[in-house]
Amino acid sequence: MQNLAAFLLILLTVGAFAQSPSTPIIRTKNSSLTMYLDGQRDQFNGVNDLPRPFFYDFGLEKDAVPFTLVSETDSLPMTLRYGQTTRFLIIRQAKGDTVACQFTSHKQQKAATFTEAYKNANEGKTIVEIPEVYELINVLFALTPYGQTEAIEKATPYYPAMMARFVPY
Repeated sequence: MQNLAAFLLILLTVGAFAQSPSTPIIRTKNSSLTMYLDGQRDQFNGVNDLPRPFFYDFGLEKDAVPFTLVSETDSLPMTLRYGQTTRFLIIRQAKGDTVACQFTSHKQQKAATFTEAYKNANEGKTIVEIPEVYELINVLFALTPYGQTEAIEKATPYYPAMMARFVPY
């Protein structure tokens, strides 16, 4: 009777954690999948070394792109969208386990580009700038009780000039 109760408990537990039909699954015997992201083919290597769970965030140029994973036996088409989490499972047959994956995406920022004239004018130079907002916040800190602590450097000619200028306000 105890064995029957244990069997039923195991059956119910497995049923409770069984995969929902709405979560996509891909199976693989290898540690590499072929990945198609917005029509571009690449390899998704190291599948057998992925942590459980596995999270990844893509920088994308469009707010929604087609994404497909292909194994030796399965393919899994999905769509990646800004601000949405795409969940799927990879059954790693070589390891005998399953990894839950969550992919998100954000708008890809274009790399900075500089004209040749700008590059030539600034090559070899180091420029240090203090943004006005940064300076303003330090002035505000200096005017508060926090500014009376050693957090604000006071042994400079700038400090008394700044205090004389801003204390009346």
